[in-house]
Amino acid sequence: MMKNILRFFSKSQKSQSRHMEDIFEGDSNKYLSRHVVLDKIKNIDGNGIAYTSNKYVHVVIIGSDNFSMHIARQAAIMCHYPNFNEKTGTNRSIITIIEPQAGGKDDVEKMKNCFAEITGNLLAEALWNCRYYGEVTEEWQSPKEKSFIDVEFEFIGLKGKSIDEFILQNIAQNSNAIVSILDNTEILDRESVSWIIEHCCQYYKIEEKKLADSVQDYRVNTRRAQITNMLYNAGTHLKNI
Repeated sequence: MMKNILRFFSKSQKSQSRHMEDIFEGDSNKYLSRHVVLDKIKNIDGNGIAYTSNKYVHVVIIGSDNFSMHIARQAAIMCHYPNFNEKTGTNRSIITIIEPQAGGKDDVEKMKNCFAEITGNLLAEALWNCRYYGEVTEEWQSPKEKSFIDVEFEFIGLKGKSIDEFILQNIAQNSNAIVSILDNTEILDRESVSWIIEHCCQYYKIEEKKLADSVQDYRVNTRRAQITNMLYNAGTHLKNI
């Protein structure tokens, strides 16, 4: 942090602005994913989930690139509801990330590790499940049997099963689930999309390039707060010298 401060104030005024973006703006995927989840997905929890409801939210993300992982992160920030029962684990929100062209079990493990990199210790405390559908189905899961966290994560690799088939068998059958499908791939044809829309709550095609072109519209300016925090940290370091 001290290095960042010294680097910033050692620069000319023109280069300071650029350096501010390096420190404060961060990954544009965070801003774009926030826009997708907050503004683009309508009624992610239907008409709302009351304390007495037996409904739960299930967000399905098709695609496993960095942007898809940030969308999953943003969904995890949002999907918390008062009907979650910590004792029994019922009504826990579920976030499923699907890679339709996984080459093997290692690819699914990489998906999980990529998500862990941007969410810190979340997977160390939350429940998660990994499945690879190849010639045989391989499955492994978190060592925890219970968790106080009200969101569960699934990392799915498909090779021997189509997306339609997976959704039909594992997602669409549950009447208590409020399902949202976010597609960040170019794999699904029109027929598959129509089928998903018919059987699930809502479908949203992510057009990442269009979103990226207007990323400035979705940024949240936290520079003053960040500078204040840097100065507080600097004061703490100086006091402890």
